[in-house]
Amino acid sequence: MDISDINRRPKISIIVPIYKAEKYLDRCINSIINQSYQNFELILVNDGSPDNSLSICYVWSKKDARIKIVDQENQGANAARLNGYCVAQGEYLCFVDADDTLPKDALKKLYKEISKGYDVVKGNYATMNFYDKYTCSTFPTFEILNTENYIRKIVTNELIPFLWGGLYRRALFTDEIFNISIRNKIIIGEDWITNVGIAKKIGKFLQIKEVVYEYHVNSTSTMNTTVTSSDYMERTMNIVNDLIPSDEVKQIILRKLVFGYIQNSFIPELNFSISRYKLVLDYLKDSSNAKMVKDNVKKKHLLFVSYLPVYFIYSRIYCILYRWVKLKGQKRKVIN
Repeated sequence: MDISDINRRPKISIIVPIYKAEKYLDRCINSIINQSYQNFELILVNDGSPDNSLSICYVWSKKDARIKIVDQENQGANAARLNGYCVAQGEYLCFVDADDTLPKDALKKLYKEISKGYDVVKGNYATMNFYDKYTCSTFPTFEILNTENYIRKIVTNELIPFLWGGLYRRALFTDEIFNISIRNKIIIGEDWITNVGIAKKIGKFLQIKEVVYEYHVNSTSTMNTTVTSSDYMERTMNIVNDLIPSDEVKQIILRKLVFGYIQNSFIPELNFSISRYKLVLDYLKDSSNAKMVKDNVKKKHLLFVSYLPVYFIYSRIYCILYRWVKLKGQKRKVIN
């Protein structure tokens, strides 16, 4: 392993938030340490893990001087990223989740491009399932060369909304960027909020076609064991409105809320909301809005939508069947 640059200030700071990750942590760290590009520091932030994650971090730190350890009380992933950011020395930041991995040439490919003057460079990612089979995202190579287009694409999720899977110029971030999600108790969707928070500083963005991240499906992760309420969704969307107060963004947020209200009517852990149903009906009165909903919402979620009694009964039957057939009677945690 060539570590001739180890005594120099690292070009890249890799930040890994860690919570209950003892099963996956060796795999994650090993994939980072064995990157073909070696001028980086690895910041492992233990978020109050009750398992052996911290001990695993210390074992690795004795093997490689580029590894820094931050130990904090359990405060969530974005608090861990903030504390990692505060000690990071690299010109660029890379975020990796503790249960995921990087392909061997990921940093090499990303750094080659971002060193040409981009603010952010992202690549495609592979989704790895429990049987080591995978599928890949298929974004082609493209550039965004002005802030307005970047904002539009990140708000509409035309860009990958996660922090992982790319390199970021460190100067894009501030403490407040991370504190927005921490203060508002955003634990799902915090990556999207953070990407929106840095949007106004991004003038040059590059998406490359190469796969630079391996997302491993984890059945015990927060994403797979919880659902978010409509109140939570509205709070998240209001943050975006505050960060980018424009009429265009407000229209996009309203559209996303309508999509969410419809979807939430078919989540068995959530109650049916008459008031939000009425907001959906008002939105559908405009023919262009109705077409947008039809093109973006599953057809089965729109059956009988114009008839409240029928729609209510249909959605409740759907929820009962979903809970017992798909969820095997399990009930997921609702995040408000």
